Amino acid sequence: MKREVNIVPNAVSSEAMKQKYTQPMKQNYETLLVSTQDCITTITMNRPEKKNAMSPQMCFELSAALEDAANDDSVFTVITGAGDYFSSGSDLTSALKSKEQLDAPPVNSENPFRHIVKKIIDFQKPLIAVVNGPAIGIGVTVLALFDTVYATERATFNTPFTKLALHPEACSSYTFPRIMGPSKAIEILMFNRKFTAREACDIGLVAEVFPDNSFHREVRTKLKEYAKLPKNMCFELSAALEDAANDDSVFTVITGAGDYFSSGSDLTSALKSKEQLDAPPVNSENPFRHIVKKIIDFQKPLIAVVNGPAIGIGVTVLALFDTVYATERATFNTPFTKLALHPEACSSYTFPRIMGPSKAIEILMFNKKFTAREACDIGLVAEVFPDNSFHREVRTKLKEYAKLPKNCLTASKLLIRDMEKEKLHEVCDKEFELIQKRANSKESLEAIKNFFQKKAKLAHCCSSEVPVT
Repeated sequence: MKREVNIVPNAVSSEAMKQKYTQPMKQNYETLLVSTQDCITTITMNRPEKKNAMSPQMCFELSAALEDAANDDSVFTVITGAGDYFSSGSDLTSALKSKEQLDAPPVNSENPFRHIVKKIIDFQKPLIAVVNGPAIGIGVTVLALFDTVYATERATFNTPFTKLALHPEACSSYTFPRIMGPSKAIEILMFNRKFTAREACDIGLVAEVFPDNSFHREVRTKLKEYAKLPKNMCFELSAALEDAANDDSVFTVITGAGDYFSSGSDLTSALKSKEQLDAPPVNSENPFRHIVKKIIDFQKPLIAVVNGPAIGIGVTVLALFDTVYATERATFNTPFTKLALHPEACSSYTFPRIMGPSKAIEILMFNKKFTAREACDIGLVAEVFPDNSFHREVRTKLKEYAKLPKNCLTASKLLIRDMEKEKLHEVCDKEFELIQKRANSKESLEAIKNFFQKKAKLAHCCSSEVPVT
């Protein structure tokens, strides 16, 4: 088996690939090449002689590779194909049965295709498809489950299910109508319409299309840039919540170290060069959306202990917690419009429901700063404590809660929260879609630059002050 792998395979010799991209394989797979480089785990479907048709073995190996990738140090995971094809879909040779097999009772063991689809649905890190050539069948339908998809302009997409008297799969009966509307989805899934990479981009299945002669280079450059983004805290929070969901605790508390609860998003990552501004918008998984979705889905009671000022997403995310306690010195501020950004963490939905549209708009659009007492009055905070006894009083309260029956608390949260989960996910996706567009705008960049300039001037003035005697 070959021991080399490119971040994105291209049509160069195996020796050139070995010199430039050689990395030790994580496991010895028969149908895959897997490696991690530049904080990116790349899984390459490696059956070029079969046009990367997905056999049962490949499905189970893909599942194992994703499990490894979920637990490694990479920032995100890429799936692509070796050779000219991304994937020609299911390996139909396994579907040819003898009369004895057809007459036998149905096998109830796990279907390998269902197995890999479920693994992709549950995958925690951003998952990117790099479509290096034609995609057929499940090689097309599964793309809607990825966080973003890049394609070469020579890629084509075809789902010939009804020609084979088969049904669409990989959740495409649900995802395709949501992405492109029912009319286009039916034309593709039922009437076998073949479409180009540009058409796939126009209908929203593909995020971006690149010229074939520069495809691998441009995608490789883009992925390396994504890997540099400061995502650690969001993904570490996500991992910590996953651990907490499976431990023996009754509930989980999130708080801040030092004087602040959270000053919100780290805006230094939003400062872009002219080249970055002129580049197409980044469509990879947003780390803030990632943690918001994790909080929405968290099963145990989740409590915020606001130990100081909260800004931006440090405020908006509080509406997703099951209860919030604050010190009286805490303040709350959401300066989104000052930075030419949109509200996030589902606050466009949760804030009007908690405090009414008028107060929500004053806070989210007109940047009203408010105190812990005001936060309590409008329903965002459950209780406010004096600063000098805050930690002691909250700790006493939490110890009492920890004596409550764990399963009963979890079931009660399910009753209260579960009906809104789907709506919250929908709102979250919509908000971050808008934020992504705004974050790539010159208007937003200018506002953020002005923010840092004012901050620098203030720091300079403070350092230049001479005490008056």
